[in-house]
Amino acid sequence: LAAKYNEKLLICDHNYISCAVSLTTIGSEKSAITKFGSLLFTRCCSGCRVVVPSIPTDSFQEDDDPGPTPILPSTTVAGITFTAFGASSSTYPLPYFTAAVALGVQQAELDEFIKRLDKTFAYVRKLQARSSSLTSHFENNEETTTPCTAATPSLATAS
Repeated sequence: LAAKYNEKLLICDHNYISCAVSLTTIGSEKSAITKFGSLLFTRCCSGCRVVVPSIPTDSFQEDDDPGPTPILPSTTVAGITFTAFGASSSTYPLPYFTAAVALGVQQAELDEFIKRLDKTFAYVRKLQARSSSLTSHFENNEETTTPCTAATPSLATAS
């Protein structure tokens, strides 16, 4: 699915319970990239996390030169400072999102997640085709999706 939208499945050595996908084609505006995460959430895809470095994605190239070091926010909790809080790496240069596997997940639920992820990417591409700025669509309160009101079918029937 990542390749369908010119994104990449990111290699996460020794991590067998989650995946990460680049978000380089969404744009370089932080608000547009983070909106992707909220679009997933409103489509009942909870647990996804979007990470955005504070430098534009167009300043990076696909070669061996990593370019400038991204600046990710730090958070202090109980006197302990966490660099790049919420990110898998404090130096990863590109925006990405992660999705983790839940205990007891069924194949039908994974299939539904992929379907919703595909629809979210398609929706963003549709907006991109209409405008050079995704942020303008979101700031103008354009309806982006129907809010999530129910769990996936297999979860809704669980007792």
